[in-house]
Amino acid sequence: MRTEKINEMLQEGIANKYFPCAAFAIGDKDGLLYKNYYGVTRCFDDNNPCFEAVPERFTGVTPPLNEKTLFDMASCSKIMSATMLALRFIEEGKITLFDSISRFFDVPEDKKDIEIRHLLTHTSGIKQHFLLENDGRSPEQAVEIILSQELAYPTGSKVAYSCMGFILLGKILEKVGGAPLDVLAEKFVFKPLGMNNTCYNPLEKGYTDIAATEYVESVGGYKQGLVHDENALFLRGVSANAGVFSTLDDVTVFAQMLANKGEIK
Repeated sequence: MRTEKINEMLQEGIANKYFPCAAFAIGDKDGLLYKNYYGVTRCFDDNNPCFEAVPERFTGVTPPLNEKTLFDMASCSKIMSATMLALRFIEEGKITLFDSISRFFDVPEDKKDIEIRHLLTHTSGIKQHFLLENDGRSPEQAVEIILSQELAYPTGSKVAYSCMGFILLGKILEKVGGAPLDVLAEKFVFKPLGMNNTCYNPLEKGYTDIAATEYVESVGGYKQGLVHDENALFLRGVSANAGVFSTLDDVTVFAQMLANKGEIK
């Protein structure tokens, strides 16, 4: 396998300070063919903000990226956690694709046609994104906040990627599963697949080797172990739209499972 161009591109990006680190793997349904790691887990050894496109204060003295480093999986969380749980509960007969969300919540009239399939396929009409924290209500009232918003378009009329719809899906899964989303994901997805370094809220679980994302004024530093997504952070790090942290090896296992239609060889 020829990987010289990939290696060259990533090494060039790090040398030019476009990003501090990178990790990639190549494989197929039968397993891993190649993987490699580059760079360090963050550009700076302090929490002073730096917003230059090419920062001159790059130190390179922070820990090198390695196979144990966790990454914020961002919206891949939708697939790795909520989607897998939804499919599991559908398989077990706990929910169906055509269940109305009114089965689980008191909903306004304009949202009674929304079904689980609409949430999964981003066709619900629920707004794509807004900041829950700006509403003034608590994280426990996330469902009420989302359902109080006007629909962006009639349910089922088009596809519009919606983080808010997935947050609502996560709340349904918690009701059906009888536990928080992070507990359900670990029980039904991560542990069965042997993804032992995949989790929500890694700092609470003692992880320290985590790639940084960006400087955030409200945090007073670079996010490193705190979910980057604002709404997931508002929901205390556990959400269906974002919040999962994982390693390259664990993600490789997950991808192999998908390639094998739900099985690991």
